[in-house]
Amino acid sequence: KSFAVRASIYNSKLMEKSEKPSLERRLGSLFLERFPHLKVDLENPQVKVRVLYTGWHIIYGYSLCEAWDKGFSQRRPRKRRVFHPATMQPKLARILVNLSGARRGYIILDPFCGVGGILIEAGLIGLQPIGMDLSEWMVKGARENMEWAGLSTPGIIRGDIDHLPIRRVDTIVTDPPYGTSSSTAGRSPQSLYKALLRASIKLLPSGGCLVLVHPKTLPLKGYEEFGFTEKASYEI
Repeated sequence: KSFAVRASIYNSKLMEKSEKPSLERRLGSLFLERFPHLKVDLENPQVKVRVLYTGWHIIYGYSLCEAWDKGFSQRRPRKRRVFHPATMQPKLARILVNLSGARRGYIILDPFCGVGGILIEAGLIGLQPIGMDLSEWMVKGARENMEWAGLSTPGIIRGDIDHLPIRRVDTIVTDPPYGTSSSTAGRSPQSLYKALLRASIKLLPSGGCLVLVHPKTLPLKGYEEFGFTEKASYEI
């Protein structure tokens, strides 16, 4: 079969974009040395060899399927009805929802929902999103953005993390305010995190998952005291 090599780089500091074609050509020549009967077709190959360069390893395999944009670019924060600078990009919001392991029909809570970025991505994959925010403006913005995305909004309410009017959810995914581009209403970010942990352990079932974001300047500590164990940690 005809083939082409497509390289990706784990970290842009490892290699300049201009070096990617030379990496692809070199790897392509290695394949031809090993399998001289193969043909290169850069336009419409029958097989795409995907390569990831990490700086320590070169990982390669066949591309079995490709997931396209899924509308992420059409859902960019500035394209929605209500914009707030603290809203994360839709692809990152979807990643957080996916990390929670939530399945279709699960009730998912974002207690610091802002203008609804995480709620939109959860709703689009069949979850039942509940959003809460202390700001009435944010709540109104989240409702408008959910409607803009073609989703219903009965579960978006105004509320305080210390007085949650909710008894049980299946999973919690949230990006709490840090006090930079979004207000903490006079509370320290650390106290908000503790309030989140305290509330979450009451709301989640045994083995339930909390996915949250925090800046490196605010390390997450003491979650064991509330009954949590760390399953995974990722840096962006």
